[in-house]
Amino acid sequence: MGEADIAELRAGGGRVAGLCCDMLDFYLASYRGFGHSALALHDAVAVAAAIDPGIVSTTPCHVEVDLDGEYTMGKTVVDLRGLWRREPNAEVGLALDLPAFLALVRRLIWSFDTGAA
Repeated sequence: MGEADIAELRAGGGRVAGLCCDMLDFYLASYRGFGHSALALHDAVAVAAAIDPGIVSTTPCHVEVDLDGEYTMGKTVVDLRGLWRREPNAEVGLALDLPAFLALVRRLIWSFDTGAA
């Protein structure tokens, strides 16, 4: 989500949208500190995919939490290329329909200001 997306969210909403945008502005400032012009909303994407599975394109993969690795201990490791030759155990999101995601976020946040989802 970039600055223009946050501005659009703020412009179309009321108090709740304004509070959300204040938080998003703060979050975006942190991302800019790392050289990014937009921020990632990992949890919001997961919720959006639960609401509308078509928002995220997925592929079946084998996924494990690495319990022994020197560099990846405790991290989720995804075998995108099938090198482990293990059965897929998860659907892994690879692409986001950004316009649909942003429209859903706007609709849901604005509904708190208008009372209608």
